[in-house]
Amino acid sequence: MSVLEHDATLPVPPDAMALRAALEQARETVRAGLLEGRGGGELLVQLSERIIELITPPCAQAVGRALARFGKLAIVVVGGLARSEHCPHSDIDLMILCADPIAEGEAEGEAFGEWMRELCHPLWDAGL
Repeated sequence: MSVLEHDATLPVPPDAMALRAALEQARETVRAGLLEGRGGGELLVQLSERIIELITPPCAQAVGRALARFGKLAIVVVGGLARSEHCPHSDIDLMILCADPIAEGEAEGEAFGEWMRELCHPLWDAGL
């Protein structure tokens, strides 16, 4: 399985389930707001802010775990989420910036791939 593949048969961890529930609540807020006649742009800004609130803790924890192994790195939100235009069922676009290049196939490259799985799978399990 490559770094970015995901096995949908694996059980969803409890923290991903909580994230999934919070995500569904945020989507429901958008639906309700549209039914109330609120502007779509305003709702997308609020949804984008909520998604960033939801993904910040797991991303910050992942960066904290990686610092000792990979040096300086950052997770950057890009795309519609970065523009505050995240639609309810859109994916999220994250860019990982590393200060030091990591060669694929070496032990560090394999460790980095494992770290990427640790970052991405809970987000995927949550439906992001």
